[in-house]
Amino acid sequence: VFILGEDVTNVLPLMALRLRQSVRQQPIEKANRAKIPLWLDHAVRELLQEDKGPFFIAAPYATKLDDIATELYRAAPDDLAQLGFAVVNGITADASAGTSPDTSSDRFNDLASRIAAALRSARSPLIISGTSCRSAALIEAAAQLAATLASSGKPAKLAYCFSESNTLGLALLGARPLSEALRATSETVIVLENDLYRRAPISDIESFLTVARHVVALDHLTNATTARAELVLPAGTFAETDGTLVNYEGRAQRFFQ
Repeated sequence: VFILGEDVTNVLPLMALRLRQSVRQQPIEKANRAKIPLWLDHAVRELLQEDKGPFFIAAPYATKLDDIATELYRAAPDDLAQLGFAVVNGITADASAGTSPDTSSDRFNDLASRIAAALRSARSPLIISGTSCRSAALIEAAAQLAATLASSGKPAKLAYCFSESNTLGLALLGARPLSEALRATSETVIVLENDLYRRAPISDIESFLTVARHVVALDHLTNATTARAELVLPAGTFAETDGTLVNYEGRAQRFFQ
């Protein structure tokens, strides 16, 4: 597993639980070779002790998965992207990996080599990135890394994390950016369960709502946007309603009250 610039526990806690379970998969091969049945939990734990499978985290801050990591790397988002591209170069010298990292750090290069070697030797490599760092370079580095592994005969899984439900669903619908809406002159603005003040500079939102003749908000929470609305209609939370969302895999996922 290679996590590139993402705090998985914060955005996808169920995935984080699976990742904790995943680090036991490679050491469990020891139990198989020793002919210890996996249901004999005490004997398996006694054999494995603290052994963990290769698990690398490159993030700008500490995460709750750090305790199971083989190695950690802390850096700014652009430097994390450079590490991703360096790992691509480590997997194959012919990979088109964008700009090579401008660094003379032996630790940086050694880490990239170790990650590349671990991913090459893994039976089922997994690359995880996402939008938390707001870095397109990180997303590109993760994509190139997965593609390079696949082209070298090692099909890799690639997962992108999003901080909110339906983020990928909106992208699949071809949603127009909020900045475009803010430039439009609207007679009536209807805001569906969203606080616009979290999405753009306050001055832009103030100008937009001031120009609008009517502002209607539907929400289950009071916030800065509902405070500016002429009419506020209550909406049920996800726990009180039935519906469908699009999850991080792009799958339609039902939920029930």
